[in-house]
This record gives sequence, C-alpha cells and structure tokens, in this order.
Amino acid sequence: MGKRARDRSRHRLLLSTENLRRPVEELDPLFEVFIELFERLPEQANAIGYQLRFIGSIDLLPPELSSAAKQAEEKSAAHDRWLTISLGYGGRQEIADDASPATTATFSAAGTYVLRLLADDSELNSSDTVTVSVAEPAVPIETTVVLESSLHKRYPTRSFVVNASGGDMTATLEAVVSSRGKKPKIRPELALSIYDENDELIGEALSPAEWSALDLPAGQYTFEVGGDARASFLLEITDW
Repeated sequence: MGKRARDRSRHRLLLSTENLRRPVEELDPLFEVFIELFERLPEQANAIGYQLRFIGSIDLLPPELSSAAKQAEEKSAAHDRWLTISLGYGGRQEIADDASPATTATFSAAGTYVLRLLADDSELNSSDTVTVSVAEPAVPIETTVVLESSLHKRYPTRSFVVNASGGDMTATLEAVVSSRGKKPKIRPELALSIYDENDELIGEALSPAEWSALDLPAGQYTFEVGGDARASFLLEITDW
C-alpha cells in the first residue's frame, strides 16, 4: 500500500470514550445530531466517491447511535476510497497508520474492541476482523506476615519459607529485648539472609534489618535468621 493507498483513505475521529463520560444533558443532543448525520452520510460519501466504515467500540454507544452507524455503513456504496470514522475510541486508542500493511493499535481503556482490516486494489477486495479484549489492570494485593521466634544453642538459625506472588517484597528484622530484671539488656545481634528457590543468596542485612527488592518473580523464598543464642526476634515480610 504506499502513497496511493493513503490517498484513497481518510480517517476522522468523532466521539471518544472520554466524551461519553459527559453529563447526559450534554450527550443526548449530540447523539441526535450524529444520528441525523449518519442518515445523510451514505449519500454524501457516495457523491464524492468514498465508502464508509466505522471503527472503535461501537457497542459502548447508546443502541440508537450504534444502530445508525451500522446502518450507514451497510447503505454505503462500494468505492475504492474509504472514509473511516472512529467512534467510542479511547484518548490514547488509535491506529498508528491505517493505510499501512503493518501497524500498531493502542488502547487506554478496558473494553472489547473490533479491528477491521480492509484491502482493495480497485479490482479485488477482501476484509477481516479481529476482536481484542482489554482488561482492567490487576490491583496489587498486599500481604504481610509477622513471625515471632527465638534462637538458642540447639537451633542457632531459623528459616521461614514464603510463597511470593511476584512483584515487590520487603522484610524487617528486629531483636526483642526482655524488660524483665533490673540490669539493662544488651540488644542481640541478628543477621537476615534471603534465598531464592534455587538456594541462591539474593539479599542480607544485620538487625535492625530492612531489606527490599523490586519486581521479584513468583516463587518460594527462604528467610533465614541467625545470630546470638537465646535471642528473640520479630520478622515482618510484606509481599505486593
């Protein structure tokens, strides 16, 4: 397709999904104008040698308006030049070059979109459609686990396995000092080591420890605490 194909194609943006959020009292008169326009458009397009086609999320429009658009397209006479009208398109939803054999389409809002490909060399023509479903982005779920344990001669280390969903993760380790007795307690020294499911060390810190990592893959992670014997501690792990 090159320059000749572009000369046979015209693209107009008419109504975005952002405009559909306007108050009903503003939209209803506008819809009536569009419906009347679509009734006259097939004859006017035919007079200048253009065939109509509508693209976008037309099913998001009011039934009367979407029906008028579909009827206008059906009534449009066959020509080797196209007038493409986008309805129900997102603010960033657009086809980069609708006359190129290889192009891209972007979408800024969730919904179901129907993309239509039309090919015409003035002798033969063909068309095809593809339906694209754009989902809302997943909302991160924050999970926090607080673990309380202690070390002694028999168990100089403690290990905790966490099944992470993938994403960001933080961990804090704090020694717990007993308030019993008259003598002030010396805060024990503790070390935190983090291993992935292949037993590769991915992080370590000394208490009071704070560790964080971004964009971790989903999987099992082992948090190992070691240090002074008879030390109590709190380990808080957050995954989101």
